[in-house]
Amino acid sequence: MSSGVNSSCIKTALLIGAGVATTTGIGYMLYRYLGSKQGADTDEGFVDETKTESQNERKVLVLGLDNSGKSTLLANISKNDPTSVTQPTQGFKVICYQTGKIKLSFWEIGGAKSMRQYWNNFVQDTSVFVFVVDSSDASRFSEAFSALHEISGDDRLKKVPIVLVANKQDVSGAKTAQEVMHALGLDNLSRLEHPVHVLPTSVATKGSPSGIDELEKLLKRLCS
Repeated sequence: MSSGVNSSCIKTALLIGAGVATTTGIGYMLYRYLGSKQGADTDEGFVDETKTESQNERKVLVLGLDNSGKSTLLANISKNDPTSVTQPTQGFKVICYQTGKIKLSFWEIGGAKSMRQYWNNFVQDTSVFVFVVDSSDASRFSEAFSALHEISGDDRLKKVPIVLVANKQDVSGAKTAQEVMHALGLDNLSRLEHPVHVLPTSVATKGSPSGIDELEKLLKRLCS
């Protein structure tokens, strides 16, 4: 499978990740700014290739509670060094990943409680909604349940496929993917509302990741 990370989008991700304030609407303004740059010839520090309206580009929205492993997951997908992920995402960042003729734009939004109030500002034009859960921390399943169902109820996400990533399967005591799916109430969710897919992964900064190839194939299929 021919794939790779678009270097222009890496540049954008770094700029966005470093510059977003979590306690204001700056992240949303940047999001709208990126969209308004369609057709612009000047760079100005941002790259037009991040626009989600491109015919062969699909937006993958990546959400989850803090410490669920979203950034490390994306580092493995984008073939970046996962050991470089040392700090939680404080705002949002974008990583573009070419897979065949389709370019996937991964929009990762910080999962801290203070950031979740802005999640709904980023759902527009989403092709696939990925929700990452720390399978080893059952004490936060109810919190994840509330966060997931609040955002998935947004009308702009209606019928958008949900991919539940049951992460950290390598940690002792981790619940199975099906147990996580049940705990988050997705086994009873009507497929008319959202097609639901669940995948187990382990993407620690050290050791070999598992489930990444399966996730890539699933996302490619859902976005084709």
